[in-house]
Amino acid sequence: MEEGAQVSEREDNGLFGYSIQASILGLDTAGRLNEEAFVTWWKQTLESYPLGAKRAIMYAIGIGTWPIYPKPLPPLGHPSVKAVVIGNLHDPNTAYEGAQEMSKAFPSSTIMTWQGYGHCLKRDKGEEQLEAEIIAARQKGTLAKYTNSLAMHLCSKLAWKYLVSGELPTNGHTCMVAGPLELGSRAALQK
Repeated sequence: MEEGAQVSEREDNGLFGYSIQASILGLDTAGRLNEEAFVTWWKQTLESYPLGAKRAIMYAIGIGTWPIYPKPLPPLGHPSVKAVVIGNLHDPNTAYEGAQEMSKAFPSSTIMTWQGYGHCLKRDKGEEQLEAEIIAARQKGTLAKYTNSLAMHLCSKLAWKYLVSGELPTNGHTCMVAGPLELGSRAALQK
């Protein structure tokens, strides 16, 4: 790449890789480990969390080597902020307990749970078709076929309704999937 050339976020293709996350973590995380503390932490991490150790060392190195002195954020939360906290029960990246803790930090908020898989609550690409199915079923006096796509669509509608009108969903609302969840090694092997 030529010196001084501009790179858009879409064209990055790994050019900056982990450094973008490291810059944020390096500024937000208080304290640094000296060499002895790092080795102790690494040994404990390998023993306690062998599967996550590789990812953890990336974070530790990113934080430990970031050259700017950190300015950590104050504790999260506010008693009067009315937010929608969305937690996914089967999110491989973010534990559901994080949503519960966030809800505690913002006591005027409501927590809504997506019962299915995935990271984030994503809008379905076929939402216009789903809306058409809902309207057609309503006109017939029936319910639309409840699928996981429809379940996520209805859950997303509650979140969007809040963003547009400020109306909070019922605290504790669970967006239920259409059928039994496929859990365990047999389900994983079928993917």
